Amino acid sequence: MAWSNGAKDLLASFIPKAVGGGSGEWLSKDSYLASKTGLRKDFQAPTYWGDLPFTSGPSYFGAVVFFLFVLGLFVVKNEVKWWLLAAVLLTFMISLGKNFEGFNRLLYEYLPMYNKFRTPNSVLSITAVLMPVLGILALKEIFSIKDKQSILKPLYISTGIMAGICLFLALAGGSLFDFSAASDEQYAQIADALREQRRQMLSGSAWRSAFLILATAAALRTYIKGLTKTGAAIAIIGVLGVMDLFQTGRDYLSSRDFVPARSVQQPYSARPVDNQIMQDNDPNFRVLDATVNTFNSTEASYFHKSLGGYHAAKLLRYQDIIDRHISKNNVKVLNMLNTKYIIVPGPNDEPTAQRNPAALGNAWFVNHIIMVPTANAEIDSLNDFDPAGDVIIHEEFRNYINGLNLNKNGSIDLTILRIN
Repeated sequence: MAWSNGAKDLLASFIPKAVGGGSGEWLSKDSYLASKTGLRKDFQAPTYWGDLPFTSGPSYFGAVVFFLFVLGLFVVKNEVKWWLLAAVLLTFMISLGKNFEGFNRLLYEYLPMYNKFRTPNSVLSITAVLMPVLGILALKEIFSIKDKQSILKPLYISTGIMAGICLFLALAGGSLFDFSAASDEQYAQIADALREQRRQMLSGSAWRSAFLILATAAALRTYIKGLTKTGAAIAIIGVLGVMDLFQTGRDYLSSRDFVPARSVQQPYSARPVDNQIMQDNDPNFRVLDATVNTFNSTEASYFHKSLGGYHAAKLLRYQDIIDRHISKNNVKVLNMLNTKYIIVPGPNDEPTAQRNPAALGNAWFVNHIIMVPTANAEIDSLNDFDPAGDVIIHEEFRNYINGLNLNKNGSIDLTILRIN
């Protein structure tokens, strides 16, 4: 079965680790991946395998909240539920971004200010408000209706839908997905273990969500049957909901995120590999650190001119190069970007620097122009070109280079300006 166009990412709204959590997910020293790599401490790993370029964590609304929302579609009687349903579906469609391009392109071109948003995915912050509203209306209906037995059928249907999805993914999810991500080529040695880790995360998270849904349904059923009071039912559901969100939230905002002030003033300590690279007296080169979450970590950038790092407003064209070439270890692109050192795991997982003698420097002469008709052709051309001799130029800039005679004769002077 093919899951594409961002659909599997929506599963994370009620199964938090459905697509692996975050691009730099913290894993326990007792995890499957730790056992396969020999790590004896908690560590971060690229467990996310959804359709986003990267993410810090899932847009999780809560299994309890999602279940009550679905239940509200069956038990709430007024037209408000249809407005809420329409709004939720609309925000889901917007959140898919380029994965639902036909719809989102219309919004991008014609909806005022829409093209100013950094990411369509941020619209899910509205969804996180809408879904609990219908869930609360569902509880109000259940606690106020006189014929409480009439609620049993929609309760069973809602439970069957939501718990059924969770149980199906827990049992059969491993055969539905390949658990691969675009960045896996960087981790070829542990790719199989990484995919198995992701499979286990989906299965475990699906079981967890199924339990929460069944526990919430059981609390409502005992209330409908008259076995518990209103206050007790509300308390049980409240505890389940808070426990659900608190436990998931703790995975992404934990004690490790709160540090002493002195740690902020000196956020990183130089590793032996950093000191080794800093012994190079040539200041004009870049470093690629493959031992950290390269494009979400600032550690390498603290000491070196890093190929990675993080910024909330990254250049789109550079992000394309990251996704299509750097993440796939395209050595020609690494040479073009003047990557003189690559930090990789060495013996005992100690970071080790590998020197790249083919790094091209800050500037160089070329002798061959490759004209291409489209932007896609430009970036695709980086798969097969000579970075030391070829320059790839879009057809629209042809007039700028008419009559240009390229050769490698001449000299280049690099001037470094220091502003005090």
